[in-house]
Amino acid sequence: MVGKLTTHVLDIAHGLPAEGMKIEVWRLEEKGAKKHLKTVLTNTDGRTDSPLLEDEALKRGVYELVFFVGDYFSEFSENSNGE
Repeated sequence: MVGKLTTHVLDIAHGLPAEGMKIEVWRLEEKGAKKHLKTVLTNTDGRTDSPLLEDEALKRGVYELVFFVGDYFSEFSENSNGE
């Protein structure tokens, strides 16, 4: 299967791309099992520098992306000096 899995994360609370958000990529397998494939961080545009999965790594199936939104907002708050 030729294709790509990508994401774009926007912080609509602050009106900007969600830079530095941690994302885990999981493949859901039979009988409820999950397989962790990778962990990435978003860049300054709220995207990843390369597709999450592409070409042979992207197989037909069900995937789960876990966005660490709470961590992102905690970090955002710490870096904005309370503004």
